[in-house]
Amino acid sequence: MFENPLDLINSMKNKKILLVGDIIIDKNTYGTLLGTSAETPTIVAKKLTTNYSLGGAFLVARNLITLGSQVTFITLIGNDENISLINEIKDENLKTVLISDENRPTTVKSRYWVDDYKLLQFDSADNTPVDKDISERIFSSIENKIDDNDLIIFSDYRHGMLTSQLISKSIELAKNHKKTVYVDSQISQMESNHLYYKGANFFLLNQKEAQEILINQEFKPTQESLMKIKEILKAEGVVVKLGSKGSVGLIADDFCRVEALKVKAVDTCGSGDAYLAAYSLIDSELDLESRLDFANYWAGKSTEILGPNPPKLSDL
Repeated sequence: MFENPLDLINSMKNKKILLVGDIIIDKNTYGTLLGTSAETPTIVAKKLTTNYSLGGAFLVARNLITLGSQVTFITLIGNDENISLINEIKDENLKTVLISDENRPTTVKSRYWVDDYKLLQFDSADNTPVDKDISERIFSSIENKIDDNDLIIFSDYRHGMLTSQLISKSIELAKNHKKTVYVDSQISQMESNHLYYKGANFFLLNQKEAQEILINQEFKPTQESLMKIKEILKAEGVVVKLGSKGSVGLIADDFCRVEALKVKAVDTCGSGDAYLAAYSLIDSELDLESRLDFANYWAGKSTEILGPNPPKLSDL
């Protein structure tokens, strides 16, 4: 375990990460409650502000950069006016590889907040799998960048970018190049696709995802459950995030459970992305308890911020 937080920070600096995943534009509209409509039981609010930020896998990139790493981010965009928001992002520690699909929109999630309560969300997205040509362009980009980076992270938001064939080819490519692969693939309203990533080194799951993988066996935060998931996925390690109850992890036969950071959460959106970034950057030689503790800490601090934003490095 690191006695000095500066040693921990320095151990993460300048790591080169190849991040592959869906970019999402987050549109947040904030207002204050006026009352209800006289005609229908409809909430009426006064609009205050609207802001835009880049989320999804880009939020993972922002967390990685905040923690000191250099990121090459491969992502899919549509052919629309939202591209300008992405092109405005400039950071010396970020290289973006944008694969454009003219047949789909860039994914936008519009959230409406009333007095800090998320009242409604509209999604503008096309979740159908990309065609063969787009898939091959994504794979070629991974192939071209793999040797320039220390490890690979797949942040799969299930918006059609990462097809089953692309995933299997990429996992095989990573093995051939001896690169460690971290996977965080979300279920949301869909079925699990984690078996597509079989053979990746490390999987980060929430409880729902863990249950989907086990199918007929009830998930419990125990060594037995995690061992079964690890065997199914042919992984080196598995971590299951338990929200306010912390997280559990299993690497080889080393099992550990740690408590969550005690915080006054105002917005949990993006905490999983913060956890993924923090856990993947910690040196794998560090003991499992310390890795889980740090990831819990960084994710917990992210919930104290309204909107999907990384914590500040000074919080360490």
